[in-house]
Amino acid sequence: MPGISCRIGVEIEVYAREKESGRPEPQPLGPERIKAFADNLVRFYNEKSGKALLRADFEHESHPGHHDSHTSSGHWTVTTDDAIGSPDLLADDDSVWGYPLEFVSPIFKFYPDSAWREGVEDHWNTILLYGEFHIDEDCATHVHVSPEAGKVWSSEQLKRVAQAVIYFDKAFKAIWAPSRREHDLTSSNKANNYKLKDLGFAECCKLIQECVDTDHLVSLMQPLERPGSGNTPLRSYAWNFMNTMKATKEEQQKIGTIEFRCAPGTLTPEHCLIWVEFGASFVQAAAQYGTQDRLEKEYVPTAESLKKFILKAREEEEGKETDRLDTLFYGLPESRAEGKGLDKDIKMRQVFDARIKELGA
Repeated sequence: MPGISCRIGVEIEVYAREKESGRPEPQPLGPERIKAFADNLVRFYNEKSGKALLRADFEHESHPGHHDSHTSSGHWTVTTDDAIGSPDLLADDDSVWGYPLEFVSPIFKFYPDSAWREGVEDHWNTILLYGEFHIDEDCATHVHVSPEAGKVWSSEQLKRVAQAVIYFDKAFKAIWAPSRREHDLTSSNKANNYKLKDLGFAECCKLIQECVDTDHLVSLMQPLERPGSGNTPLRSYAWNFMNTMKATKEEQQKIGTIEFRCAPGTLTPEHCLIWVEFGASFVQAAAQYGTQDRLEKEYVPTAESLKKFILKAREEEEGKETDRLDTLFYGLPESRAEGKGLDKDIKMRQVFDARIKELGA
């Protein structure tokens, strides 16, 4: 059993339509039509499941998955996400392939052989019975990671994760999907961070350790892009710590998660599980082993060493969980140290499928 037990939540962005229905016609009342589609999907989903496991929510603003009341309910939630397109586009945009949807999972316990993997698989298998799905370079899969129920990330754990994020910054680029490497919503916490981009690892660690509270750490890891524009952090970094900040007067509480934002959109349960396994496993390992001394002595900032680092927290495990991590790192080019990976998302999906088939043979 890993030293740190975690909980996870997953957000899946896709375009959807009924099977064989064709692209939604660009007629008025786009928002109303997407709600009707979601209501029909919910009815189908819950009938197939034999109980109410999916609900629609269009009452909150975009990203309702950031509301703890949703993820702790035990339901999946379907909503819209303006990161991949407003429902209003359906009224006048001929390029729209389908309804822009986000599926938000309930909170799952993350540990070997826990039911979260079956929960993700069952969700995908059910929605694939109802509709056709499409992704583009704006679609993403987000993974939220928090400690087990009743606990919060300690200051030391957050600093360890931050240090590991900085240390493996170039290595990440070798495994990221091409569409996410330079995306506006997945900026590097180091290379695109004016406070840290020109500093060595030891200098970054010094600043991280000097942070007096979580808010200071977040403003260091996710500052506004322009110097002099204040300390307000931005959510749109590859590793998002904002949910660990102190709640404002308008907020009842923060959900306390570290969010991994660099996974691409997915169209199969197995591809989705690969990225969720990575995001959760990295945070789990980093919270335990992300000290400056350990990182510098035991690892080098390459993709191969990143894999070794992650598996440190999973060394007693075997089977599909570690197979999924192996699939993510499989077939990388030799130029891992330079942070170069495959140049097309479709090539990455093909590598995944080939490796999945090989492991299942």
